[in-house]
Amino acid sequence: MDVKKTQEYYWIELDSETCNIGTIVQKAPELLLNKNLIIVSFDGGSFVPTNEELSRGWVFENEMAYFDNINIEELNEAIFDVYDQWLVTTSNIRINKMDSYVNYSGFSLLSENIQDSLFENLTSKFWNEIHEINPDQFILNGDKFIYGSLQKNDVEKLISFSN
Repeated sequence: MDVKKTQEYYWIELDSETCNIGTIVQKAPELLLNKNLIIVSFDGGSFVPTNEELSRGWVFENEMAYFDNINIEELNEAIFDVYDQWLVTTSNIRINKMDSYVNYSGFSLLSENIQDSLFENLTSKFWNEIHEINPDQFILNGDKFIYGSLQKNDVEKLISFSN
């Protein structure tokens, strides 16, 4: 299993049964702790924080949920499921919009899995959005598990858990 690289991002694509967001939370929470989390998609839709979650620091803007300086308590809450898409940043950013790629059946970044022009266009659109938003990490937990980071060692750490 090789680490892929697209411009400045190192990334890996795995079967969602092999690795998922729960794997990161359980085995490598340091990849997320003390960073800013943007939940683009939660179970295929929006993560709408409850009043209790809002009181703990969650913010809901533009159909996305934000938590600045994520902590272990929040990671242990029910903030992930399946068909989730996260962005992780070290800067406090808000974004207007991002497509929910986990809702496209079979979405993949691997060229051998791109079977038609629709997926080719989606892949191109994904990379354009990633480069425009410029997160430190991106996590897609759909039919495929896709993890990307500006840091190669983050991706290598994740590979070590999935072998």
